[in-house]
Amino acid sequence: NSTSITTADGLTQRNSARVQFNLANVYLQAKKYDLALETYQRSINIDPTDHDALPLYHAGQILFFKGQHEDAARYLEKAVNGFFSPLTIQEEEIWHDYALSLWFVQKPEASVLHFQKALAINPQFTKAMNNMACAAGLGAITGVLPRDYYQHAINALDQAVRLEPGNVLYWRNAVALMSAGGDESRAVATWQQLVAMDPQGATNPPRDCSWEFYFR
Repeated sequence: NSTSITTADGLTQRNSARVQFNLANVYLQAKKYDLALETYQRSINIDPTDHDALPLYHAGQILFFKGQHEDAARYLEKAVNGFFSPLTIQEEEIWHDYALSLWFVQKPEASVLHFQKALAINPQFTKAMNNMACAAGLGAITGVLPRDYYQHAINALDQAVRLEPGNVLYWRNAVALMSAGGDESRAVATWQQLVAMDPQGATNPPRDCSWEFYFR
């Protein structure tokens, strides 16, 4: 099958950036993250002048997943400045993951800014709305961002809920931020709406904002 052929090619053609990239994709799909990362890095190192965003992006995603946020941010910064085909990945996904990595390296303003860039490309990108809300809301509540970021966070979650009213995560994050922000009346009202809509999803009121992250 095609996976076996790709694996065989990758094990023999170790000096081809494209073949190594394809092999890394096989490892990523199989959740062999260490092997995938090593192979993406080999693909990148074969031709450092190649500005293909995808090996950088996938390597950055794996590093983020492994908790190596500084390294992830470096790879993802290169990815957003690289070249890619819209047929293989949407540009907003790359900006989104770069924004997410920036929050985890204590760059909250830059994080929110890059979430906004992702949303400028795709205004209906609810994952970016949710994670921007977490960054802006937590930043405002903890004092690392100005207080007015809190309302921006609530507005982003309101928009996400309007686009995906059945997404329990977005409702729970709104409750978590409202509670942490001292906005108890709105938190209670929002929680009651969620309970009425989805009693099973409304178990145990949330205490923290939950991020969305997926391998692409």
